[in-house]
Amino acid sequence: MLFGFFLISVMPKKEILHLQVDANERLRADLHLLRMRRTDGQPMPPMPAGNFVQVRPPQNATTLNRPISVCDCYADNLELLVRRAGAGTDAMCDAQSGTMITVIGPMGNTFSTTATAPLLVGGGVGIAPIFALAKAYAGKGICPEVVFGERTAPAQQIVTKLEKVARVHICTDDGSEGFHGLVTDSPAWNGSFDMVHTCGPLPMMKAVAAKAAAAGISCEVSLENRMACGIGACLCCVEDTTDGRRCVCTHGPVFNTKELTW
Repeated sequence: MLFGFFLISVMPKKEILHLQVDANERLRADLHLLRMRRTDGQPMPPMPAGNFVQVRPPQNATTLNRPISVCDCYADNLELLVRRAGAGTDAMCDAQSGTMITVIGPMGNTFSTTATAPLLVGGGVGIAPIFALAKAYAGKGICPEVVFGERTAPAQQIVTKLEKVARVHICTDDGSEGFHGLVTDSPAWNGSFDMVHTCGPLPMMKAVAAKAAAAGISCEVSLENRMACGIGACLCCVEDTTDGRRCVCTHGPVFNTKELTW
């Protein structure tokens, strides 16, 4: 009991938010952008880039909440990029306008935004926190370079959002748009950078971290380990670090790769 209390006490301040779906934009068959709004007249709590929320899927689709990275947060609005991966995310993607969804957040730590020449690398749905980070840098007067990797041409709606806050370099596995190849081979790497931030599939993040290390550039990753409770009690999301095993939900999800045993 004391152990559980300690875990909860060191978590960042969070709220239970009852949000109304204002828009559910289908970007492709397996990907939706949900915009939800507070209806109690209060602003959204600050959710810096890297934070995630625990979402209670509508219609009691699952017994566990689902962790989703924050894509955008402003005024009384929260935007989440949701990929269909099972009953819980299917219910979110099928939510109609007006549906009420319970969200707990903010949770987790954040990306740093101290770099003056950052390179941001996102793969698949991992582009969500990368967009939030690009927006944060843009708010500081820095236009970051963003490498966006997808299997095929990405949803234009996401690209358009990114282009408002960053210089975007698209990479596709099939060559249908942008650079035909891996994000680590993108010509964008020819620039001079003082920090690399990345989120996406684990093999991609490891490759990005290795390339950054070879170039002597510090690298932050946002891990996407499976989570259940979101408060460090279930130990589902444990990651090996140089300081021992750490729960990604409470000590992350953002880690400098020097902390990881990759």
